Amino acid sequence: MENVREGSLMQEIELALEKAKGEKAKIIAANKEAEVPANLNERIKSLVLIKSELIRENRKHFMNYELTREAEIEELNKMANAREQNVKDYTDNGRLELAEADAKELALIKEFLPYVPEGEELEEFINNMIDTYLSEQAEGYAPSMKDMGKIKALVNATYPTVNGNVIKDVLMGRINGN
Repeated sequence: MENVREGSLMQEIELALEKAKGEKAKIIAANKEAEVPANLNERIKSLVLIKSELIRENRKHFMNYELTREAEIEELNKMANAREQNVKDYTDNGRLELAEADAKELALIKEFLPYVPEGEELEEFINNMIDTYLSEQAEGYAPSMKDMGKIKALVNATYPTVNGNVIKDVLMGRINGN
């Protein structure tokens, strides 16, 4: 961990990985024939995978563990979105064992992402940000898709990992009068 920036998500992931490996070592040390719980092995495997993806992203940009926290969050968000899509696709195609594996990885990734409200709470927050934006415009100003970037910036100032598609859907609902 000597190359890992203090306070980074990579550091949190490495600490979680060390903790999980330590738990596994304790189980094996207590009884060499003891079976390590499958969920612990899966957690270790997933943490290694997440760490590897962050390392690959760093190297893609010719860096060595120097992604900013925001860039780490963005990369974890990409991983989470990919797994969400995989879970949906696997479930739709009857591949429940693969959907379950990706759902577990998704849950683990979300452990390292900052809190983001979901459902009605998120929709209400986005609507409040749209209202805030509109209050700064001329009276009678109607929102349009050209306002998306500014509204997204307002939302991301508080919750940087909100999916842009969610913001777009809420904005489209407002534009269409829903």
